Amino acid sequence: MILNACNTRFRPLKASLCAGSSHGRHDWQLTVEAAHRRLQFTENTLLCDILDQAWSNNWRNNNKRNRLRGNQLHASANVITSLSPRALLLDTLASHSLVPPSTLVSDIAPSNITVELQTQGGPFCAAHTGTFLGIPSAPFSVWVDSAALGNILAVRDVADHCRITYDSSADRAMYVHPPSGASPLRFAELTSGLYVYSPPTVTPSAAVVPSKR
Repeated sequence: MILNACNTRFRPLKASLCAGSSHGRHDWQLTVEAAHRRLQFTENTLLCDILDQAWSNNWRNNNKRNRLRGNQLHASANVITSLSPRALLLDTLASHSLVPPSTLVSDIAPSNITVELQTQGGPFCAAHTGTFLGIPSAPFSVWVDSAALGNILAVRDVADHCRITYDSSADRAMYVHPPSGASPLRFAELTSGLYVYSPPTVTPSAAVVPSKR
């Protein structure tokens, strides 16, 4: 097949090389053999490239299928660790809620996917989920990891279950209203800019912006 293709495409060259000369016919045969080897090399190279690309794409797709990406709290660790371990942080910069194991979380179990969060301290991965019970009558799923600095709740997760109100002209705080009609949880603005609720109060080292109410 390759020889026929060469004969057809290069007929003028063959005629000039083979015209009454055994050397010409020999040169033509060498030309065909060289073209054959080059075509085989090219086909093998392309096949290897295609297989390598297919394997790479499959590997990347499998990893993407088992991994989520997002953002987490943009604050220094010393600010968070100065709070009560039971303090709840309402974070508008978080794409996923992340908490440490505690009595506020139930049904902790390994997840079939991993979440990778971009934080100030670098990438942070979590592979367990649980049900967060810190907001009355509004349990919801969170990521759980013992290295989490605090109970960091993504606003979007909380808003899926509770009404959130904020009026900066009246109070520098966010109010989370449980669906049961219980008293709202006041997430007060700290001097660090974080919004925190902690029963009964946050530690004295994290001063709270006074309420105007």
